Amino acid sequence: ASTEPAADAGQEADLGPGLCRLRGRLVDGQGRPLAGQVVVLYALGMWPEATGTQPIAASRGLPGFETRSDAEGAFRFEFPPPAVGANLIAGFDPLVGQRVLLFSAGRPDALAPLEPGIRELGDLVLPAAAAISGRVLSSEGRPLAQVLLSSSGQGWDTLGQSATSDAEGRFVLGGIQASRAGVSASALEHQSAFAGPFDLTPGQIHGPIEIRLEPGGRLEGRVVGAQGEPLAGVRIDLLPNGGRIVTTESDAQGRFEAVLQTPGAHRLLARREGYRARDIGEGLLEVEAGTPVELV
Repeated sequence: ASTEPAADAGQEADLGPGLCRLRGRLVDGQGRPLAGQVVVLYALGMWPEATGTQPIAASRGLPGFETRSDAEGAFRFEFPPPAVGANLIAGFDPLVGQRVLLFSAGRPDALAPLEPGIRELGDLVLPAAAAISGRVLSSEGRPLAQVLLSSSGQGWDTLGQSATSDAEGRFVLGGIQASRAGVSASALEHQSAFAGPFDLTPGQIHGPIEIRLEPGGRLEGRVVGAQGEPLAGVRIDLLPNGGRIVTTESDAQGRFEAVLQTPGAHRLLARREGYRARDIGEGLLEVEAGTPVELV
Protein backbone atom coordinates (compact mmCIF):
# COMPACT_ATOMS: atom_id res chain seq x y z
CA ALA A 1 0.00 0.00 0.00
CA SER A 2 1.40 3.36 -1.01
CA THR A 3 1.65 6.18 1.51
CA GLU A 4 3.11 8.70 -0.94
CA PRO A 5 0.65 11.33 -2.22
CA ALA A 6 0.27 11.40 -6.01
CA ALA A 7 -0.89 14.51 -7.82
CA ASP A 8 -3.97 14.10 -9.99
CA ALA A 9 -4.45 16.63 -12.74
CA GLY A 10 -8.11 15.77 -13.18
CA GLN A 11 -10.92 17.45 -11.28
CA GLU A 12 -14.27 16.03 -10.23
CA ALA A 13 -17.37 17.89 -11.41
CA ASP A 14 -18.40 18.95 -7.92
CA LEU A 15 -15.01 20.36 -6.91
CA GLY A 16 -15.32 24.13 -6.70
CA PRO A 17 -12.88 26.42 -8.51
CA GLY A 18 -9.65 27.07 -6.63
CA LEU A 19 -10.30 24.35 -4.06
CA CYS A 20 -8.17 21.39 -3.02
CA ARG A 21 -9.54 17.90 -2.46
CA LEU A 22 -7.41 15.63 -0.30
CA ARG A 23 -8.45 12.05 0.18
CA GLY A 24 -7.03 8.78 1.42
CA ARG A 25 -7.78 5.60 3.34
CA LEU A 26 -6.73 4.42 6.80
CA VAL A 27 -5.77 0.77 7.20
CA ASP A 28 -4.17 -1.36 9.90
CA GLY A 29 -0.96 -3.34 9.57
CA GLN A 30 -2.82 -6.13 7.69
CA GLY A 31 -4.40 -3.73 5.20
CA ARG A 32 -7.87 -3.84 6.82
CA PRO A 33 -9.87 -0.57 6.81
CA LEU A 34 -9.99 1.45 10.01
CA ALA A 35 -13.40 3.08 10.47
CA GLY A 36 -14.24 6.00 12.75
CA GLN A 37 -10.67 7.28 13.07
CA VAL A 38 -10.24 11.03 13.53
CA VAL A 39 -8.23 12.75 10.81
CA VAL A 40 -7.07 16.34 11.36
CA LEU A 41 -5.81 18.77 8.73
CA TYR A 42 -4.42 22.02 10.07
CA ALA A 43 -2.60 24.96 8.56
CA LEU A 44 0.86 26.17 9.48
CA GLY A 45 -0.42 29.73 8.97
CA MET A 46 -3.71 31.51 8.29
CA TRP A 47 -6.37 29.47 6.50
CA PRO A 48 -9.75 30.55 5.05
CA GLU A 49 -12.85 28.60 6.02
CA ALA A 50 -12.98 25.25 4.22
CA THR A 51 -15.85 23.67 2.31
CA GLY A 52 -17.61 20.51 3.47
CA THR A 53 -15.58 20.01 6.65
CA GLN A 54 -16.04 20.87 10.30
CA PRO A 55 -13.69 23.21 12.20
CA ILE A 56 -11.42 21.43 14.64
CA ALA A 57 -12.77 21.31 18.18
CA ALA A 58 -11.37 24.05 20.38
CA SER A 59 -9.94 21.39 22.71
CA ARG A 60 -7.41 20.45 20.02
CA GLY A 61 -6.27 24.05 19.69
CA LEU A 62 -5.42 23.71 15.99
CA PRO A 63 -6.32 26.11 13.13
CA GLY A 64 -7.87 23.70 10.66
CA PHE A 65 -10.47 21.00 10.13
CA GLU A 66 -11.25 17.42 11.09
CA THR A 67 -13.27 14.49 9.86
CA ARG A 68 -13.58 10.73 10.52
CA SER A 69 -12.86 7.77 8.29
CA ASP A 70 -15.92 5.91 6.98
CA ALA A 71 -16.68 2.16 7.04
CA GLU A 72 -14.09 1.60 4.29
CA GLY A 73 -11.47 3.66 6.11
CA ALA A 74 -11.80 6.48 3.56
CA PHE A 75 -11.64 10.19 4.42
CA ARG A 76 -11.84 13.40 2.41
CA PHE A 77 -11.21 17.13 2.86
CA GLU A 78 -12.10 20.06 0.58
CA PHE A 79 -10.51 23.42 1.29
CA PRO A 80 -8.83 26.50 -0.15
CA PRO A 81 -5.05 26.08 -0.46
CA PRO A 82 -3.24 27.05 2.77
CA ALA A 83 -0.99 30.11 2.48
CA VAL A 84 2.13 28.42 3.88
CA GLY A 85 1.76 24.68 4.48
CA ALA A 86 -0.29 22.12 6.36
CA ASN A 87 -0.07 19.04 8.55
CA LEU A 88 -2.31 15.99 8.43
CA ILE A 89 -2.61 13.86 11.58
CA ALA A 90 -4.44 10.54 11.48
CA GLY A 91 -5.16 8.29 14.44
CA PHE A 92 -6.17 9.72 17.80
CA ASP A 93 -7.38 6.34 19.08
CA PRO A 94 -5.12 5.23 21.96
CA LEU A 95 -4.70 1.75 20.45
CA VAL A 96 -3.33 2.84 17.07
CA GLY A 97 -0.09 4.52 16.14
CA GLN A 98 -0.46 8.08 14.92
CA ARG A 99 0.53 9.10 11.39
CA VAL A 100 1.66 12.64 10.56
CA LEU A 101 2.19 14.10 7.07
CA LEU A 102 3.66 17.54 6.41
CA PHE A 103 2.86 19.43 3.20
CA SER A 104 5.28 22.29 2.63
CA ALA A 105 7.79 23.65 0.14
CA GLY A 106 11.53 23.72 0.77
CA ARG A 107 11.69 21.07 3.51
CA PRO A 108 13.36 17.71 2.87
CA ASP A 109 11.02 15.90 5.28
CA ALA A 110 7.86 17.33 3.68
CA LEU A 111 5.57 16.32 0.84
CA ALA A 112 4.70 18.71 -1.99
CA PRO A 113 2.48 21.67 -1.00
CA LEU A 114 -1.29 21.36 -1.33
CA GLU A 115 -2.55 23.04 -4.51
CA PRO A 116 -5.95 23.36 -6.22
CA GLY A 117 -7.11 20.04 -7.63
CA ILE A 118 -7.33 16.47 -6.37
CA ARG A 119 -4.61 14.88 -4.24
CA GLU A 120 -4.65 11.15 -3.56
CA LEU A 121 -2.82 9.88 -0.47
CA GLY A 122 -3.57 6.20 -1.01
CA ASP A 123 -3.49 3.92 2.03
CA LEU A 124 -2.07 5.29 5.28
CA VAL A 125 -1.09 2.48 7.66
CA LEU A 126 -1.83 3.00 11.35
CA PRO A 127 -0.10 0.15 13.24
CA ALA A 128 -1.55 -1.33 16.41
CA ALA A 129 -0.30 0.38 19.57
CA ALA A 130 -0.58 -0.08 23.33
CA ALA A 131 -1.87 2.30 25.98
CA ILE A 132 -1.48 2.88 29.72
CA SER A 133 -4.42 4.07 31.82
CA GLY A 134 -4.47 5.29 35.36
CA ARG A 135 -5.07 8.06 37.83
CA VAL A 136 -2.89 10.80 39.31
CA LEU A 137 -3.34 11.72 42.97
CA SER A 138 -1.66 14.02 45.44
CA SER A 139 0.21 12.54 48.39
CA GLU A 140 -3.04 12.98 50.39
CA GLY A 141 -5.11 11.11 47.80
CA ARG A 142 -6.68 14.15 46.12
CA PRO A 143 -7.24 13.86 42.32
CA LEU A 144 -4.86 16.05 40.32
CA ALA A 145 -6.07 17.56 37.06
CA GLN A 146 -3.97 18.95 34.20
CA VAL A 147 -1.00 16.73 35.00
CA LEU A 148 1.23 16.15 31.97
CA LEU A 149 1.79 12.43 31.35
CA SER A 150 4.50 11.30 28.92
CA SER A 151 5.55 7.87 27.74
CA SER A 152 9.07 7.08 28.87
CA GLY A 153 11.46 4.17 28.91
CA GLN A 154 13.40 4.99 32.05
CA GLY A 155 11.83 8.20 33.42
CA TRP A 156 14.35 10.69 32.05
CA ASP A 157 13.73 9.99 28.35
CA THR A 158 10.61 10.34 26.23
CA LEU A 159 8.99 8.09 23.62
CA GLY A 160 6.91 10.91 22.12
CA GLN A 161 3.37 10.25 23.39
CA SER A 162 1.64 12.54 25.89
CA ALA A 163 -1.70 13.02 27.63
CA THR A 164 -3.26 15.20 30.34
CA SER A 165 -5.21 14.06 33.38
CA ASP A 166 -8.88 15.08 33.66
CA ALA A 167 -10.74 16.63 36.60
CA GLU A 168 -10.75 13.25 38.37
CA GLY A 169 -7.05 12.72 37.76
CA ARG A 170 -7.74 9.98 35.20
CA PHE A 171 -5.77 9.53 31.99
CA VAL A 172 -5.21 7.23 29.03
CA LEU A 173 -1.78 7.51 27.45
CA GLY A 174 -2.03 5.84 24.05
CA GLY A 175 -0.23 5.37 20.77
CA ILE A 176 2.75 3.62 22.42
CA GLN A 177 4.57 1.34 20.00
CA ALA A 178 7.32 0.23 22.38
CA SER A 179 7.00 -3.21 23.97
CA ARG A 180 8.07 -1.81 27.32
CA ALA A 181 7.39 1.70 28.64
CA GLY A 182 6.43 3.69 31.71
CA VAL A 183 4.77 7.01 32.50
CA SER A 184 6.44 10.26 33.58
CA ALA A 185 4.11 12.69 35.39
CA SER A 186 4.76 16.37 36.05
CA ALA A 187 2.60 19.19 37.43
CA LEU A 188 3.07 22.64 38.87
CA GLU A 189 3.63 22.77 42.64
CA HIS A 190 4.52 19.06 42.69
CA GLN A 191 7.55 16.86 42.26
CA SER A 192 7.71 14.84 39.08
CA ALA A 193 7.28 11.07 39.27
CA PHE A 194 7.82 7.99 37.12
CA ALA A 195 5.78 4.77 37.15
CA GLY A 196 6.97 1.62 35.42
CA PRO A 197 8.27 0.48 33.07
CA PHE A 198 5.56 -2.03 32.14
CA ASP A 199 5.40 -4.83 29.55
CA LEU A 200 2.92 -3.73 26.89
CA THR A 201 0.92 -5.57 24.23
CA PRO A 202 -0.27 -3.88 21.01
CA GLY A 203 -4.05 -3.48 20.97
CA GLN A 204 -4.34 -3.61 24.77
CA ILE A 205 -4.56 -1.06 27.59
CA HIS A 206 -2.31 -1.67 30.58
CA GLY A 207 -3.74 -0.54 33.90
CA PRO A 208 -5.22 1.20 35.62
CA ILE A 209 -2.13 2.34 37.51
CA GLU A 210 -1.92 4.94 40.27
CA ILE A 211 0.65 7.73 40.41
CA ARG A 212 1.06 9.89 43.53
CA LEU A 213 2.84 13.23 43.33
CA GLU A 214 4.58 14.68 46.36
CA PRO A 215 4.50 18.45 46.99
CA GLY A 216 7.33 20.27 45.29
CA GLY A 217 10.17 21.68 47.36
CA ARG A 218 10.03 25.48 47.63
CA LEU A 219 13.18 27.51 47.06
CA GLU A 220 13.36 31.19 48.07
CA GLY A 221 16.17 33.65 47.52
CA ARG A 222 17.26 37.20 46.83
CA VAL A 223 19.46 38.78 44.17
CA VAL A 224 21.49 41.89 45.01
CA GLY A 225 24.09 44.00 43.23
CA ALA A 226 27.69 44.65 44.23
CA GLN A 227 26.58 47.40 46.65
CA GLY A 228 23.83 45.33 48.20
CA GLU A 229 21.01 46.90 46.17
CA PRO A 230 18.15 44.58 45.14
CA LEU A 231 18.11 43.58 41.48
CA ALA A 232 14.77 43.11 39.74
CA GLY A 233 14.18 41.18 36.52
CA VAL A 234 16.98 38.67 37.03
CA ARG A 235 16.22 35.37 35.30
CA ILE A 236 16.79 32.36 37.55
CA ASP A 237 17.14 28.91 35.95
CA LEU A 238 17.10 25.86 38.23
CA LEU A 239 18.53 22.79 36.51
CA PRO A 240 17.97 19.36 38.08
CA ASN A 241 20.08 16.33 37.30
CA GLY A 242 17.46 15.04 34.85
CA GLY A 243 13.89 16.34 34.90
CA ARG A 244 12.16 19.63 34.17
CA ILE A 245 14.05 22.93 34.30
CA VAL A 246 12.30 25.54 36.47
CA THR A 247 12.58 29.23 35.55
CA THR A 248 11.58 32.25 37.63
CA GLU A 249 12.42 35.95 37.90
CA SER A 250 13.32 38.30 40.75
CA ASP A 251 10.83 41.01 41.77
CA ALA A 252 11.37 44.69 42.63
CA GLN A 253 12.96 43.71 45.97
CA GLY A 254 15.23 41.20 44.25
CA ARG A 255 13.35 38.28 45.77
CA PHE A 256 12.42 35.12 43.93
CA GLU A 257 10.80 31.81 44.70
CA ALA A 258 10.28 28.58 42.80
CA VAL A 259 8.75 25.17 43.32
CA LEU A 260 11.19 22.40 42.43
CA GLN A 261 9.52 19.56 40.54
CA THR A 262 12.45 17.15 40.64
CA PRO A 263 13.76 15.72 43.94
CA GLY A 264 17.38 16.31 44.95
CA ALA A 265 19.96 18.98 44.29
CA HIS A 266 19.52 21.61 41.59
CA ARG A 267 22.02 23.86 39.91
CA LEU A 268 21.22 27.54 39.68
CA LEU A 269 22.08 30.08 36.99
CA ALA A 270 21.24 33.79 37.48
CA ARG A 271 21.55 36.33 34.66
CA ARG A 272 20.33 39.75 33.59
CA GLU A 273 21.24 41.97 30.66
CA GLY A 274 24.01 44.39 31.62
CA TYR A 275 25.30 42.19 34.45
CA ARG A 276 27.76 39.34 34.52
CA ALA A 277 26.05 36.01 35.13
CA ARG A 278 26.55 34.63 38.62
CA ASP A 279 29.67 32.54 38.20
CA ILE A 280 30.02 29.78 40.76
CA GLY A 281 31.15 26.64 39.01
CA GLU A 282 30.82 28.31 35.57
CA GLY A 283 27.70 30.19 36.60
CA LEU A 284 26.09 27.25 38.39
CA LEU A 285 25.43 26.73 42.08
CA GLU A 286 24.34 23.58 43.90
CA VAL A 287 21.11 24.29 45.83
CA GLU A 288 18.41 22.20 47.50
CA ALA A 289 14.84 23.00 48.45
CA GLY A 290 14.56 24.75 51.79
CA THR A 291 18.04 26.27 51.52
CA PRO A 292 18.00 30.12 51.51
CA VAL A 293 20.03 31.56 48.65
CA GLU A 294 21.44 35.07 48.23
CA LEU A 295 23.17 35.95 45.00
CA VAL A 296 25.41 39.01 44.56
